[in-house]
Amino acid sequence: MNTDIERPHDVRARGERRRRRRIAVVASAVVLAVAGLGGTAYATGWGPSSAPPAGTTRSPAPSHSPSPSRSAAPSHRADGGMSEQPESPDPTGSASSTRQCSLGDLRDPTVVDGGVGGGHSLNVVRLGYTGAQPCTLTGYPTLTYLCGGNEQTGEKHCVLPARRGTWFDGGPKKEYGGTVQPGGAVYFDLATVSEPTAGEKQTYSAVRVVIDRDTQPLIDGGPFESTGGVSVSQWYVQAG
Repeated sequence: MNTDIERPHDVRARGERRRRRRIAVVASAVVLAVAGLGGTAYATGWGPSSAPPAGTTRSPAPSHSPSPSRSAAPSHRADGGMSEQPESPDPTGSASSTRQCSLGDLRDPTVVDGGVGGGHSLNVVRLGYTGAQPCTLTGYPTLTYLCGGNEQTGEKHCVLPARRGTWFDGGPKKEYGGTVQPGGAVYFDLATVSEPTAGEKQTYSAVRVVIDRDTQPLIDGGPFESTGGVSVSQWYVQAG
């Protein structure tokens, strides 16, 4: 009897052992390849420096631009107002301890200074403060002017459509919303346009400051002429 003839199940067993050895060899090669790439495996055509395959897009890198600082100092606009950044609270509480001025404590509006620049004319209006306590005055004055009528029928006064903010706003001697002391004064700028090419000249007579409905003192120093309307600044005190 020939004992060298292999049985079918022996042939199958030997083939299975060979297949397992081949799988082990391939697995070892893959592990070595991954280790050579620093532990990161990339599919063909999608490596760190390659473009994405056709029909796909990469997400853009996130933006890391810093956000504006919340503690940044507020910026000042040309009209003396503040930007959208809020002011930091006053740690001393001095702002809250000073009351708002009453317009009824203001007297005798008078043009005390002036000038020209940039095709504009400046009139600095001063009002004396008669109150007994320090106060602050914020916002803009309201003005009226003579817009019709006569001595027989009575004068008609209209609100002057003044723009807020003038070409002359700002400067080291203008403290908008500052504190006025008893016996001191508050100011605002009344500006007109002096450029002949700006338009037809108009005259604003009997310009008054509105204190309340029944009190509108006349500004001593008018009338005011302008080729481009009138603008006013915020109330301020003179620093220095």
